[in-house]
Amino acid sequence: MKTGLSVGDAMTTKPICVTPSKTVQYCAQLMIKKKVGSLLVVDKNKLLGILTEKDIVKQIVAKHLSAKKLTAKDIMIKRVKTIEPDKDLFYIMNFMKKHKVKRLPVIHDKKLQGFLTISDVLKVQPTLLEIAQQGGFLKQATKETYSEGMCEGCENFGQLQEKDGQFLCQECL
Repeated sequence: MKTGLSVGDAMTTKPICVTPSKTVQYCAQLMIKKKVGSLLVVDKNKLLGILTEKDIVKQIVAKHLSAKKLTAKDIMIKRVKTIEPDKDLFYIMNFMKKHKVKRLPVIHDKKLQGFLTISDVLKVQPTLLEIAQQGGFLKQATKETYSEGMCEGCENFGQLQEKDGQFLCQECL
């Protein structure tokens, strides 16, 4: 099934990026400031890796290491799956499901073009919600129409309730 929409139609064209030498503390503060759950680690528009909130928790907080001393390069994921901007969103959702990834850097001619998340896809193509749920990215809605995922109002992650066809967190209801 093709949606007629490509990665380029849904991706963020100006992803939040850091250089590999930035401290993990700086990266965490930037994530909070920009309200994102991950950062791309780049050098001269070349993707080197990705750093997520989960990486910070698992590799710094849980091990009681110093976020002031370690850098993005020290804990970033170096082997990152990427996609091309011309791929159809249906294909991408199945790719994400198969590889169990929630976010993909968009690369063309070895240069970073953008960033695509599950939320980006669902904003432009909500009919792909079922694939997101099957992939474990979002919990199935309960009888009370609650689910967990990205709020369509403020884009924060948490428990959502459907209201007027949108999934919103408690603050946005």
